[in-house]
Amino acid sequence: APSCKLIKIRVQPLSPIVFGDGFMRAAGTKPQWRTVEGRWAVQASMTPSQAANAFRFLGQGNPRAFAVSNLSYWFWSDYRFGVSLRSENPRSTAGLVFYRRDAQNYHLLRWREGKQLELCRVRDGKERVLAQSPLFRHGGTWYRLAVTVFGESICGWLDGTRVVAATDQSLLGGRIGLAAGQGEGGW
Repeated sequence: APSCKLIKIRVQPLSPIVFGDGFMRAAGTKPQWRTVEGRWAVQASMTPSQAANAFRFLGQGNPRAFAVSNLSYWFWSDYRFGVSLRSENPRSTAGLVFYRRDAQNYHLLRWREGKQLELCRVRDGKERVLAQSPLFRHGGTWYRLAVTVFGESICGWLDGTRVVAATDQSLLGGRIGLAAGQGEGGW
């Protein structure tokens, strides 16, 4: 049988990873998000000093749309990723994409039609729900949606409360993103 001999190990040093985006943009600023599917745009209030949320990132897709951060990397692993989410339509579907390798391989924390929170794995384009919990969403209300991934453990959080959890031995790490489908979601 062929063998392999390890000669030299190289390590890439990294600073602690911190990513944040308030979606406030000056004209000509390079976007931090790349549209993969659907329609995505920053919406700014005409009176930002009087708005509770002057800048929002809106996504719309049918059945799904993805925006992936240009500032995330394929090797990211063991992280917490969260966003503030609001949809005027309580039956829309929105969520977080994490551990994304490509369009056919990723994980998803999805709030399906405002009725159910799901942890999903997509491998080779085939979706499998790993965990789910009934959860009603009110239209026009802000929520904090987050996912934590560590080792083989995945947890989905809503407003600081763990709602769904699963283990997955296939976790490899990957990019972060936002997902929208069946209506419009705002972050």
